[in-house]
Amino acid sequence: MKILDIVSSDVRFPTSLENLGTDAVHVDCDYSATYVEIITNNKELRGIGLTFTIGKGNDLCVRCIDNFKYLFVGRSILDIEVNMNSLWRQCTNHSQLRWIGPEKGLVHLAVAALFNGIWDLISKYYKKPLWKYIIELDTDDLLDKLSFTYIDDAISREQSHQIIESKKKKLREVTPSFIENGFPCYTTAAGWLGYSDKKLASLTEKYLLEGWTHFKLKVGQDIERDIRRCRIVREIIGKENFLMVDANQVWSVKESITNINKLKKFDLFFVEEPTSPDDILG
Repeated sequence: MKILDIVSSDVRFPTSLENLGTDAVHVDCDYSATYVEIITNNKELRGIGLTFTIGKGNDLCVRCIDNFKYLFVGRSILDIEVNMNSLWRQCTNHSQLRWIGPEKGLVHLAVAALFNGIWDLISKYYKKPLWKYIIELDTDDLLDKLSFTYIDDAISREQSHQIIESKKKKLREVTPSFIENGFPCYTTAAGWLGYSDKKLASLTEKYLLEGWTHFKLKVGQDIERDIRRCRIVREIIGKENFLMVDANQVWSVKESITNINKLKKFDLFFVEEPTSPDDILG
């Protein structure tokens, strides 16, 4: 079974009209997707992948994918499955395209959409959900598909093998619970920064009644407003539920320390992206 074509589309939604997705940095988000379809010579089998962007530049991501088609079109699914790591490195560290994004930025977004589709295609080929395909892989087969570039000083393949093998011993025990209960997640749907206090409160009440226990708020434009909004949500969800905040990298290191200390009284579960992710020391 072979890949015949890869089709990518620029899909956008005008979410900025209702301030959906707004945070301290992204104030006019139009939620968008670089949507990828991987066409095979079996009409019943195609891989679907996407990358999330917020408007302008989504077309660039779509165009970027065109540069990688030649690596996949004409190859069999089994060939791609065996060479997943090599193909990933050829894309993310492409000798020319890496100039505009070596394993980051535009190139990485494009590659993510493409490989989401590849993983989807392979799991459908085996008629399994992706999570089941992955956990049933032989550990060495799984590790062969992963890249340890730039991280082998922190975790080696050998260490990873030991961790995975130890976790697999509990698979039979935990899988039924996972299937029955799903995987826990949080909601940010009430906490976009462009929402009024009234809308923040009403949506928090709505999602609490629906059974959500973890709530995330966007912060970072005005610390006094952040404090007020955290207080509103904490009073609604009570002490037994979880509150997190996300500053979307807007603070300096000193501001992060100052502001997080001001918000500590709300018993935050975590603070996401207080400062730049490229500031290793920070």
